[in-house]
Amino acid sequence: MILDKPSVLITGAGGGLGSAIARQFHESGYHVVATDYSSELLSEFEGKDGYTTARLDVTSTADARDIALRVKTELGRLDVIVNNAGVDVFAPITEAAPEKTVHGFMINTFAALVTTQACLDMLIASKGTVVNISSESA
Repeated sequence: MILDKPSVLITGAGGGLGSAIARQFHESGYHVVATDYSSELLSEFEGKDGYTTARLDVTSTADARDIALRVKTELGRLDVIVNNAGVDVFAPITEAAPEKTVHGFMINTFAALVTTQACLDMLIASKGTVVNISSESA
């Protein structure tokens, strides 16, 4: 299926703000590629017209390349990426496990680069938009 309407890829679409963003883009006429670290979180969108769902570990370059290839092959275009995936890492520095802090930093900071870079050729072709969402707490 090659789309004749715009498409958006949303990370962290399995709940909360990401889910609401996905619904709003869909209502605005976009084909939505809803992604999250667990495909089970995407059941709200699974099998519905105008949605593609996929598991995506936003810290994985291989996963990002796989979803980019899937979008290119199945949809033929990408107009917007909403980098919404994020985690809260709340702990005093004296109690925080370094691995957990680094993992949180990877998701909240570098994941946007990983996903955007994997899809960059499609965004350039469509003169697309990248939206990065973050939290002051993260």
